[in-house]
Amino acid sequence: MSVIIIPAIIVYIFFKAMIKLVDVIMGSRDGNENQALDIIVFFSYLLAGIILSFAPAIRWGTALTLLIFYCAAFRLSNRGFPSVFVSTLIFPRFIRRLDILKNPICPEVPDMEVLFHLRPGGKLGHCDIAFNGRVVSYGNYDTETYKWGRTFGQGIFFTAERNRYIRFCAVHDLKTTVCYGLKLSPERIAKAKEEIIRILKQSYPWESKFQRLCEREPDAAYSDDLDYCSKLWFAAGAKFRKFHSGGFKSYFAISKNCVLLVWHILRETGNKIHGMGVIITPGNLLCLLERLFKSGDDIVFSRIVYNKSNTIKYKTDEEDVWGKES
Repeated sequence: MSVIIIPAIIVYIFFKAMIKLVDVIMGSRDGNENQALDIIVFFSYLLAGIILSFAPAIRWGTALTLLIFYCAAFRLSNRGFPSVFVSTLIFPRFIRRLDILKNPICPEVPDMEVLFHLRPGGKLGHCDIAFNGRVVSYGNYDTETYKWGRTFGQGIFFTAERNRYIRFCAVHDLKTTVCYGLKLSPERIAKAKEEIIRILKQSYPWESKFQRLCEREPDAAYSDDLDYCSKLWFAAGAKFRKFHSGGFKSYFAISKNCVLLVWHILRETGNKIHGMGVIITPGNLLCLLERLFKSGDDIVFSRIVYNKSNTIKYKTDEEDVWGKES
């Protein structure tokens, strides 16, 4: 058994070191000054991997000490998180065990919601946050900056009207949206807003292609061939921002993805969410909130599911693009 387990652990440790190295390189390029912890964690992974590679030639007590040292580094990297591939491979099977598609009546309006978007077939693809009637989200949406497929790119922050956004996801993307409602004190809500303001200090407004076209040609016609940001702007009134520096300037699918923004906001909302350890994938976060919801947690108190059949129907001409049933 050790013939299989030890090499697997070593490969995983080196993989983590590689991810941390990418984070450090991207952070240096983006002008991120808070990189000391990432550098320490990178060398911790690297050293642990090198020494464990020679474990058969050294005492296993030393190897065990290194494993403990590695676990400490792993714990330090709570904001650097494990691979997105974990939930990509495992979550579609695990999601079928959850009874999340039962849609209870929400007893009261949540102070904040965490939204998870499931593609047809149950594959989880994205998560964001909503409060004060608007969705707050982060991702890799600028097609002109895609690298290695959609693995790298310039990070984009956007806000959109909540109901229109959920309807857009249901009708345009055929997604099911699972919304976990959070009950927060005014102080916690204020801290979450302060965190968003802090993040956006390093950002500037950005416009989608169709938005820029409409400014030049007010009568420009909508087309299904538009890029995703243009459709978001047209259907949900999305407002976009890019970053000129900091940890959100560059998107990296494995460590600087949509969950990074959600986590930065959620850690201000209460110890039960903040103290959950390593989180990077939407799947990990959904499982956490589902567990808290089922336990009768006083913070995560509701769970509502939206899809094409039960989202709000809109009446304006602009929104009818997404309101028509096929």
